[in-house]
Amino acid sequence: MTLGVLALMTVGALAQLAPPSEDSILGARSLALSPDGTRLAFSYRGDIWVVPSTGGRAIPVTTHVEMDDNPVWSPDGKWIAFNSNREGGTDIYVVPSDGGRTKRLTWYPGGDLATDWSPDGKHLLFRANREGIDNGLYRLDVNTGRFVEFYRDFMSVGSPKISGDGQYVAFNRFGFPNARSRYQGSAASQLWVHDTRSGQSKALRNNGFQHLWQAFGPNSSLYCITVTELTPSSYRLGETPAPYVDNAAKTPNVYRVDMNGRADRLTNFVGAAVRYLTVARGNGLMAFERDGVVYRMRAGEEPQTLNIVAVVDDKTTRYQRQAVSAANQGALSPDGETYVFVANNELWMVKTKQGSRPNDRVAVQLTDWPGLDREPIFGTDNKVVYFTSDRDDSEALYEMNLDTKEVRRVSQAQRDVLELHTTPDGKAITYWQTGKDGGLFRLDLATKAVTKVFDFPRQHRFETDPAYAWSPDMKWFAYSKGTQGFANTNVYLRNMATGEETNVTRLASNHDAPVFSSDGKYLLFNADRGQPGLYILPLVPPENRPEDYDREYKAPEGVPNVDVDLVNIHRRVERLRAEGGRNLRFDKKDGFVLYLNGGDIVRANLKGDRFERLTGGGGVGSFEFTPDGDHLVYVEGGNLRKMNLRANNRPVATTPFTAEWVRDVVGERQAAFSQFWREYNRSFYDPFFHRRDWYAIRKRYEPLLDSVGHPNEFATVLNQMVGELEASHAEVSPAPSGPPSFSVAHLGFEIDWRHTGKGLKVGRVIDGSPGSFARTKINPGEFVMEIDGVAVEANEALWTDVLQGKAGRDITLTVNTTESLEGARKVTYRAMNAGQFRGLLYEHQVNERRRMVDELSNGQLAYVHISGMGGAQLARFNLEVWEYLQGKKGVIVDVRWNGGGNISDDLIDLIERKPNYYTVQRDRPAFTSPDYSWDKPTAVLAAETSYSNAEMFPYSMSARKLATFVGQRTPGYVIWTWGLGLVDGTGARMPSAGVYRMDGRPLENDGIEPDIEVAWSNEQYMAGEDPQLKRAVQEVLKKIR
Repeated sequence: MTLGVLALMTVGALAQLAPPSEDSILGARSLALSPDGTRLAFSYRGDIWVVPSTGGRAIPVTTHVEMDDNPVWSPDGKWIAFNSNREGGTDIYVVPSDGGRTKRLTWYPGGDLATDWSPDGKHLLFRANREGIDNGLYRLDVNTGRFVEFYRDFMSVGSPKISGDGQYVAFNRFGFPNARSRYQGSAASQLWVHDTRSGQSKALRNNGFQHLWQAFGPNSSLYCITVTELTPSSYRLGETPAPYVDNAAKTPNVYRVDMNGRADRLTNFVGAAVRYLTVARGNGLMAFERDGVVYRMRAGEEPQTLNIVAVVDDKTTRYQRQAVSAANQGALSPDGETYVFVANNELWMVKTKQGSRPNDRVAVQLTDWPGLDREPIFGTDNKVVYFTSDRDDSEALYEMNLDTKEVRRVSQAQRDVLELHTTPDGKAITYWQTGKDGGLFRLDLATKAVTKVFDFPRQHRFETDPAYAWSPDMKWFAYSKGTQGFANTNVYLRNMATGEETNVTRLASNHDAPVFSSDGKYLLFNADRGQPGLYILPLVPPENRPEDYDREYKAPEGVPNVDVDLVNIHRRVERLRAEGGRNLRFDKKDGFVLYLNGGDIVRANLKGDRFERLTGGGGVGSFEFTPDGDHLVYVEGGNLRKMNLRANNRPVATTPFTAEWVRDVVGERQAAFSQFWREYNRSFYDPFFHRRDWYAIRKRYEPLLDSVGHPNEFATVLNQMVGELEASHAEVSPAPSGPPSFSVAHLGFEIDWRHTGKGLKVGRVIDGSPGSFARTKINPGEFVMEIDGVAVEANEALWTDVLQGKAGRDITLTVNTTESLEGARKVTYRAMNAGQFRGLLYEHQVNERRRMVDELSNGQLAYVHISGMGGAQLARFNLEVWEYLQGKKGVIVDVRWNGGGNISDDLIDLIERKPNYYTVQRDRPAFTSPDYSWDKPTAVLAAETSYSNAEMFPYSMSARKLATFVGQRTPGYVIWTWGLGLVDGTGARMPSAGVYRMDGRPLENDGIEPDIEVAWSNEQYMAGEDPQLKRAVQEVLKKIR
């Protein structure tokens, strides 16, 4: 060996990589102790991990790009069952507890959640909805795939856990998501127990508080997480709430529950909730999570933190290189040589004058922020572009030097800005700034000074159209503003010298997108005032009637002086065109108004007799004129366009570009977290955040982002964070991921999943289903032995081998009255899908209740069910109720199982329409007028399954003495909401406006008490009884007698 080689080897040895670091992890979820308590399984970064229950290094036992969650140990400790969406849907898998090849156990596309094993290890317990409406608890044979339903409920049920002796199954009945662990109300999760020997079920705890993460320990001891004292949240209208004082009774803690329902608190945390309780069935060791930290304890001892370390690889590629193929916003420099555009929420730059070399088309990336950079706009300088960005906890205004790429923040307040426009004189950029101190602001392009033009405190995102317009001489300002308490907007003219504002449209309608004509004589806008379309308003009274004059346009020389006669100005509004639109702009040379209609740029002259489309392919989001007024700049279908308005045939130049973008998945998630927090900080309806500290909540949850490796986990973190507010309509849904689930056919009848013999036992056959017709008749209690020649029974092969992909296709069933093929008959029909069958089940339930009302009232009462509070349900109500009321003396309106919407006020308006007189035609009996007037005694049915607007309806009906409210207290799930999309594709909801009773009490978290309370048990439901409906009939009959 030469000396040189030896020296090289020595240097190489000294230059080895440092040993990998093992860091303590934060944010382990879905904890599960092994039966003997020696190991702990948990979910972290989308995989299942195992660690000694004393702490130490964790080892992943699954490693898949999709989400693996909810581990459950087999009794012998050799297997871990878990849920995964790796093949579409949510199904049950098992994996050896030391790692190895996974095995899929369930295939039903509706989603199955495993929560426990039977003591003998032969079965898994899971909850599912396999029959459309009702919910079930099932037992799955892990070797054969055979499953049996052992409990069914008309309320949602979940998390079945079985005692060590196999006698009891504890489960949740009903309940809000576990992220709302302090919720108190009729929709709280009840703790129930099912006796497998007697078949009886009972409520252990149903006190209006959530009962979560129940688990059996040794000797059938039962534990859960709950609270025993209400945490204040919403408050009376006009009050300034005092911050609540927390304590251990209000904080979700671990409790031991005996079989009489008595609960004793075992932990005494104050503040952050305890989550993910697990108990080792063999030795009673407990583990749980709190603020991302895992604790272990035994009953009677103090909790001890568990240090878990792990060497964690990225679950997916963090930096993902992608081709940039489409722009969605763009701005052209004043000299026309530089395009700045938005793609993938970043700013890019490309030159319009390009050579023939490929590199000439390569766009330059200007920003590298994983959040939102948008709304680029040039001022007077070709080298400076302005834009908005949320890179510092508010969507502020920024300035960038295109030569140096230096970025400077312009707006300093922690408020969002939007709707950037250059003023007509070219000296400034104006924009809206949000918040209680918000308004119109002005950036002086020469001095860079920012000043407030006038106050206009708003959020802008969901209140009114943010578009506005300056008059050519800048003496007037037009914008759309809503009327407090009314669902309409009007256009206001503001005198910039005096600050006085005038409503120039004055109709209970929507008016938006104003623009001045360049000669200063007209204001144009979009409106739906009776007849939707484009409208025009002469700013001074014309000398003739509209029929007697033409609106001739003459391009002004210089800046015109804009005169406005405000006397009766709203009476001068005229409809210009039936084709309305948005993004109105005015062509100062030709005198046309240009706007977007159906995704295309269109234009109309001031007479309204000329209308043409300038683009025809759709996909245009906005457009602007170039400073010389001769060209349009716009993005169409992702392409950068420039249209010459003055040349023949209006040629369009396209600026091509190519670019590559590196998506930072982790950085994008951090930006989405900040965006979510910021949107709530700005727009949550209650400025006191239900008495919580929203800033402190952020500090607690932001460190948990390191535990996220899958979109589902990110949604979990956000749900738990916003759940601290105890607000409804605040749910978060994960960004799309994973493969699609396969479709399966529905046989068109209910299957008796309790049957353990051969074939499938037929349950109910619903009217309208194939089995209800004579030629394809199938009777309840019969057996389906084969489908398309394949022997069937209640196992998972039914979905994979028999029904997969057969919805809408003809299937042949072999049917018999016994569990045999001998003497069986063939029945062939076109298979349904699950949605079609659910629709039949719904109609069956409605018709059955209508029959019950008819029978109980001797035909005197009508029955109508409202399934949702949307436009389709309002239309159905109108079609049904006036017909069913014919010849009836009273009516039952049912809003149980109604998820809400926005038609309560419309329904009240209809029901309050009382008869004014009788109308009599010759040879016909008298009838009341006006038509469709309501003069019948009424009862409204509502309960804990009535949400949001379906709570406002029974409250209003009862408060206005229009009906008697019969049923159960509603959940208190009442806030107006709007959708919120985050930068990474995560979906969220924003509670934007509270709803209060007329005495000032909130409906949020304070459900509506019925006039007559009637409980409804699962046993009554399964027996076909409806005591709430029965009592409602009795009450209405009292009124008509």
